[in-house]
Amino acid sequence: AFRQKNIILRGEQNVPGDTPMDGDMPEGLRRTAEAIAWPSFSPGSLVPGPESPLTPDASRLTRGPLRRGKGLACAFKDGGGTHSVSTAIVRIHADGSVTVLVGSVEHGQGARTVMAQIVAETLGVPLDRIIVATPDTALAPFDQGTSASRSTTLMGLAVQSAAREAREQLLKVAGPVLGADPARLDVRDGAVVLDGKAMPLAEVFGRHFGLPGGEIIGSGAYRSAQWAGTLIGSTTFWEVGMGGAEVAVDEETGAVHLLGYISMADVGRAINPRECEAQDEGAAMQGIGPALFESLVNQNGQLMNASSVDYRVPTFEDLPDQFGTILLENGDGPGPFGSKGVGESGTFCVAAAIGNAIARATGLRLKDQPLTPERVWRALNAGAEGRGSGVGKT
Repeated sequence: AFRQKNIILRGEQNVPGDTPMDGDMPEGLRRTAEAIAWPSFSPGSLVPGPESPLTPDASRLTRGPLRRGKGLACAFKDGGGTHSVSTAIVRIHADGSVTVLVGSVEHGQGARTVMAQIVAETLGVPLDRIIVATPDTALAPFDQGTSASRSTTLMGLAVQSAAREAREQLLKVAGPVLGADPARLDVRDGAVVLDGKAMPLAEVFGRHFGLPGGEIIGSGAYRSAQWAGTLIGSTTFWEVGMGGAEVAVDEETGAVHLLGYISMADVGRAINPRECEAQDEGAAMQGIGPALFESLVNQNGQLMNASSVDYRVPTFEDLPDQFGTILLENGDGPGPFGSKGVGESGTFCVAAAIGNAIARATGLRLKDQPLTPERVWRALNAGAEGRGSGVGKT
């Protein structure tokens, strides 16, 4: 309730002169709280109980009394970078297929799929007729980089602009072929449509060029806006994330059992909901690592856990029973169709939400990561005075 009264609202500026908040943080926090049934039980109550039973695996690891708690967290960051430039080219070939040239690199986030979807929707060509070429810096148009959750929003705007330009050229070419004002024409399902009658793009090209050849090329670009603030840049969009966690803490061993975690991502508009959910859930799973056990161990300047054998990362065994993503879609992003970047926000809140849940379960606030059993055990045994490093009484 305190957070809802003080959270930054839509349209408010985080820093004077910067882009106003474009998301609905109060709604996101409310929906995340509802997803974990906040607060459905008295903090610190014993588990297992009917509302949130422990998994069999967690029960086997338990030695002492368990206290449970729920925690919430919210965060946001500047998305897309403060100085950004992206350019794109869309080529419509004589057979009606389309090639998209961009500098964005596909490394598992689904950039190629999203760019193809943007072109399909804007140009009116079936998705299976569109190829997003693998970028080659010698040939692909300039892109500042694949980072900062920028591809869908910033490169997406460049791609959408290129597709619109190609569509306008196509309609100008098709006008004389169909004997109609280009303003009366439309492009749907890979054909130019006039009064309900469709002519495939290949036929339009053939009649215009006089042979089965030729192409139409559209180009588009995005550059960030100028800003008069003090941070020498302009935020393109705010990447907003929320997290809700439920934990059970073993009083005897200090072990933290993550019973559930819900991530909320404010995506504006999910162009590909399945990929948005997968990316956000992967980010949340990544966040579980440093929250609970990931840590670089150094001794006398020597890294002691430099291999995958010694360095602990999350596995499916660490996946809580209740785990998922909520996509908050208000169509308020600056990207194509109201979209925003997604992915980084899934990592924002994991540690904070788990830490808040531990605080509500035990009454003690831990301020260091990872929240290992030893660290939690020492905090519990330090007593209400909060003795020990990084511990304070809530």
